[in-house]
Amino acid sequence: MIELDIINYLNNDTILSGLLSTTGSDTKIYPLQVPLGANTPFIIYNLISDGGLKENIRESSLSFNCVSENYNTAEDIRNRIAKILDRQDEISRLIDSNTFRYLWSKKVGGAEFKDSDIDVFNRTSIYDFEYVRREFLLTEDDEYILTEDGERIILQ
Repeated sequence: MIELDIINYLNNDTILSGLLSTTGSDTKIYPLQVPLGANTPFIIYNLISDGGLKENIRESSLSFNCVSENYNTAEDIRNRIAKILDRQDEISRLIDSNTFRYLWSKKVGGAEFKDSDIDVFNRTSIYDFEYVRREFLLTEDDEYILTEDGERIILQ
């Protein structure tokens, strides 16, 4: 559900677009798999977990696999994603969404490997996002949410 907001946010970063060598409408950020004929570098993302924390606050984890024929390029892309998304509570001011208010984002893991079959490097990062659907917010300034039993929770 949150993937569209996050990917739109990444697509608006000119430094990341430059690292990916984007062309026209091809942002080179793909869900789950790469289209046939895609050239490196690119990012493959997927939702790896989605669940509730407390009341109407949700948490999701997204994985970003940065792929390039060059190890340093894959690392540069992964580092740029970290600069964009590893923002903790600052994320609430950075991602503009009509559907969700983002509360928190944090890098929580990663891995790397070389795919010798197709001669590319893979640098993966995993991020957790905490958020609430805007329909549960009670005030214009998004300070409170309504709990399932009708009580208010103050958002930090």
